[in-house]
Amino acid sequence: MEPLLNLSLSSSNGQNISSTQEPRQSDPTENVEFKATKVFFYMFILICSTLGNIAVVWIICSSKKMRKSSNFLILNLSICDLVTPVISIPFDFALEERGYSWFYGKTMCKFIWPCATLTTTSSSLILAAISFDRYRFLMHPFKTKLSWKQIQMIAVLSHIMSLLCVLPYIYVLELRGDNCVENWPDGFPFRKGYTLLLFLVQYAIPLVFMVVMYALAISNLRVSSHRVRKWTNEDIDISNVKRGENLHWLKSPNAKATRMFVVVVVVFAVFMFPNQVLWLWLDIGENESSPNLPTVKVICWLFTYTNSVGNPLIYFKFNRDFSKGLKRLAMCLACRTRRRVFERAQFISPPDSGTSETNESLLRKMSISSLRKSFSIRKK
Repeated sequence: MEPLLNLSLSSSNGQNISSTQEPRQSDPTENVEFKATKVFFYMFILICSTLGNIAVVWIICSSKKMRKSSNFLILNLSICDLVTPVISIPFDFALEERGYSWFYGKTMCKFIWPCATLTTTSSSLILAAISFDRYRFLMHPFKTKLSWKQIQMIAVLSHIMSLLCVLPYIYVLELRGDNCVENWPDGFPFRKGYTLLLFLVQYAIPLVFMVVMYALAISNLRVSSHRVRKWTNEDIDISNVKRGENLHWLKSPNAKATRMFVVVVVVFAVFMFPNQVLWLWLDIGENESSPNLPTVKVICWLFTYTNSVGNPLIYFKFNRDFSKGLKRLAMCLACRTRRRVFERAQFISPPDSGTSETNESLLRKMSISSLRKSFSIRKK
């Protein structure tokens, strides 16, 4: 198997399908419309994923309020989501245009695809860790939260487990001619077993774990909310109330935070599913003869890359702190842009020394007032 993002055209025993050493042309089954669409989505996903995840990392690292233990897992998740498209899309696109002829060298053969597999596996395990943190917070609210050291240990263990899963892949990858292929030992279906292992670690086990954790957390949150209403003499006859009145628990802060992570899990389940099924179908089902296989692979990879774009958008939509942090980032960028424009104007036409300080303070006041109107910043 070429886990996650391997574009190598190799047989199940690692033997090279093509013996030619000449650079091959790009996939002839791709028409102009499909190639243009593919390039557009590659660039769109790469830009949006890079900007969105960098923004999340900046918001967490630049604000003391956001530097808390629970957000450390989100920070690790954003870094994984940032690295996956950056390490995959440019290299894979170049390979596609050269007909999958490997030209990066022996060292990169053992680095590019395993690195993408590593970050994807880490992001799955970190999502599972986030679900456990939410479950523990909602099910045992009076217990102490996980400390910084505990959260850091969970993140490190997730990355170590991902590295252990990738080590066999690094070992079997080798450069043969102009192909980076897998050379699994004979006598046992190691390739199929490894494909199944990655399916379980990257997708099935984390997804089942997250579904169970959030189902228990939401159930407990709903029951606790109804108990609170009864204790505050707000008893209601559930059989006679309207549907909307019985969903008041969804408006609590804990419910909103849990809902955000549930959406993250749904996005993960939907967008990671096609690629996982594809490799099970290819390696375990041994179906590699379809003429439309390269096109199907590209579509499945686009789904996987899109998962890296969705998470930052979900944070900005459902979390007020991330939304405010995004506005703060936009303010900083706008102020820097205005300052650079002003400095360039001063360089072209230097003002008198007596008026330079006045102009700079006036520019600062104009920038702050205009930005406050633009972003409607509300004071606490």
